Amino acid sequence: MKIWGEPIADHFKAIKLDLRPQLIYLAAPALLFLLSFIKPHIGLLAAGLLLLALAYSMQDRSGSRGFWVAPSMGALFILLLIGFMTGSYCWDWIKHWALLNELANRPWPVVIELRDAPQHLRFYLGAYLVPALAHHLAPALPLFWTTAAWFGLGFVFVFRYAALASGKKRWAWLAILVLLMLGGADFYAEHWYRYINELPLHSIFGIRYWVSANDRMPLEYSSFLTSLTWVPHQSIATFLVAAMLINLQDGSKLPQALLGLGLLAFWSPFGMLGLFPLAVLQTIRYLPALRTTHGYASVAAGGCFALIVVAFLMADLPPSVICVSCIPARILDIQYLALIIVVELLPFALILRKRMLNDWSCLISTIMLILIPLPSGGTGDFLCRVSLGPLFVLGLRSIQTVFESQTSYWSRTAQVLAFCLCLPATLSEAVYHLQNGKAHLAYSKDDTFGGSWLRTFATRTDYTMTEFLDISGWHFAPQYVSTRPPLPNKDQ
Repeated sequence: MKIWGEPIADHFKAIKLDLRPQLIYLAAPALLFLLSFIKPHIGLLAAGLLLLALAYSMQDRSGSRGFWVAPSMGALFILLLIGFMTGSYCWDWIKHWALLNELANRPWPVVIELRDAPQHLRFYLGAYLVPALAHHLAPALPLFWTTAAWFGLGFVFVFRYAALASGKKRWAWLAILVLLMLGGADFYAEHWYRYINELPLHSIFGIRYWVSANDRMPLEYSSFLTSLTWVPHQSIATFLVAAMLINLQDGSKLPQALLGLGLLAFWSPFGMLGLFPLAVLQTIRYLPALRTTHGYASVAAGGCFALIVVAFLMADLPPSVICVSCIPARILDIQYLALIIVVELLPFALILRKRMLNDWSCLISTIMLILIPLPSGGTGDFLCRVSLGPLFVLGLRSIQTVFESQTSYWSRTAQVLAFCLCLPATLSEAVYHLQNGKAHLAYSKDDTFGGSWLRTFATRTDYTMTEFLDISGWHFAPQYVSTRPPLPNKDQ
């Protein structure tokens, strides 16, 4: 098959990285979940299978073990931006701290008294169990520090991929900066949108520019900076598994990648969904690599664990954020939909150019990013989270393209234009966090820029679920708790 006269192939070298630390990072909460939440006859069997797959994976010592300094500095920067140094965290962290506190201060599985009724905690908890357990075992150890350490380690793993994509250690810090700068051209689209609709604009920087699309369609591709600061509980693991799936070398690392995909169900089911087509493609391409004991064990362990997580999450599941009936209307409004997609993907297209469609990983990711807006529900959650993996694939491939030694003048010009398009919105996002959303206070509550979720920051780390729901709204409760215990939960 050819696109633009060129065959679809692998146009990038594999990033060689030792996957063992990342797999342990992804698997640690899975093992805690199986042993602490799930019925023993199910949990012990699944845990044994997972340990077997991990044992085979630990035998693979190939890949780079360097590139730690720049990623560590990048992780410290993100922790600073989130609020770990200032004590003020964006809206989503009210939820993060509430879940962490409930897990850290209650026996597992967690039952919470909400409005005088027992409720069972039912959520994808992959990012929370390890820091919560550390506080459980050592109450004198503040949850603040265990959370900072756990998320910080995840940021380091993510940034190592970006650093290695540059090819040389001296460019590692710049590659991380490139990743954080990448996003859509939302700054320009937002200004134009507000201009033609005669909406006020009180400030240029300090604004979170990923909101206006919700006026007409719930579409929102998040930049990497946004994903890491707002939803690290989903973005870290999704980024790691996405990178595993596209850096298979000769296919020998496919078992680890598929095991990671199964573990991702407990970190981000939507992130797993977004990467599933890429996983299918890589499985077809490198199927012989799975015809080993390691391959069978990894597929069995990952698949078994994912099914247990699905059963856990199905209890009193709220209305789906997927809207199949919305697809015809979205197709009829194709001009507006196409405009949004262009705004979000144009910087990547300028950097990758033909490779956007001629490279296997880029092609699958691009197709996913074009299709997933169609069934998005009434909020931007589905699109934001399903798009995490495909966007990270394009991000890593963009870094590899930027740092190629032989690049034409026109390619460099296109790359500069790409960064001119996405940099203003990314800088504004950083200022938004540093100023605690101060710029949004100038807007009325009727304005998309005046929403409470943009103006309200977490000022403590000891929120409870009751406090979180009092702030965000009790209609969100079914996303996190169920009135009946999840099917695989052990008896209390």
